[in-house]
This record gives sequence, structure tokens and C-alpha cells, in this order.
Amino acid sequence: MGMECTVGEIMERDIVFANANDDLISCAKQMAGKNVGCLIVKENDKVVGIITEKDLARRVLAMEIDAKNSPVSMIMSKDVIYITPDKDIKEAMELMAANEMRHLPVFLENNIVGIITSKDLIQVQPGLIEILVFKKNKKKFLKSPKKLQKDMGYSEDF
Repeated sequence: MGMECTVGEIMERDIVFANANDDLISCAKQMAGKNVGCLIVKENDKVVGIITEKDLARRVLAMEIDAKNSPVSMIMSKDVIYITPDKDIKEAMELMAANEMRHLPVFLENNIVGIITSKDLIQVQPGLIEILVFKKNKKKFLKSPKKLQKDMGYSEDF
């Protein structure tokens, strides 16, 4: 499989859900029990958000939120960024890199049909991540010759 592979070909179809009013402890336990890094949050059978392990660490632990008595809707990301199954995996990787996300829901006609993770993408295209990191940070990697000379200790002032 290479770059011509589509999101639909590699996405995980077994999606793990939480309800918007589920407490954060039960969500964390569900993630651990199902060995997943995120839950798709639903309310009245409609996707209303996503919660990740990173959300739990940064928003619950760091802010000392009472996880037993706080609903997942309190800290979930409400603006769900998604992709469609017909898109190329390169597009999925670029979208994930641009938004600094590791889990990307896959929607078809307003219904969630899967999820794709950074791990899925790396397994299919191991070298792609380095290319995208380079593209994102190109200016840091490519210094002007004069700047490189200065950094190396050379000077025009002899």
C-alpha cells in the first residue's frame, strides 16, 4: 500500500462512543478497557464531539477537574474536524498534522463511518510523517548560507 491508498481502505470501522452526559472517569475507563485513544461523543444519536487521552491529561488532570462528577461534554472538542473515506491518506496526514491531532473521524453523508489514527497512517506509509514534518518546519530546516556560516563560526570580518 502506498500514497494512492484511501482513508476508507485503512480506517477503523469499530468506533467507540460515549454519551455527552457520561462522567469523565467512565470515559477514561472505557478508553483503557477498549484500548483506544479517543471516544466519539454522541447526544441523541448525533455526533457532538470527540475526547482524547490528551484532553483527559491536559484538561482534567492539569486543571484538577472533578472527573467523577463532570460530564464529558465539559471538556470534549466540539468542533469535530473530519475527513471522508474517498480521500487519499496523504490528505488525511496533512489535515492531522495541520491541526496537531492523532485521531481523525471519517464521515460519509453526515454519518460517522470510521476513525483513522496517526498510527494507522504510519503503518501504511512510514516515511510520510518525516516529509510532512519537514514541510511544516521547512524554514527552520533551511537556513540561508550566511546564517549557516555564522552558526558554524565563520565570519566575513577577517
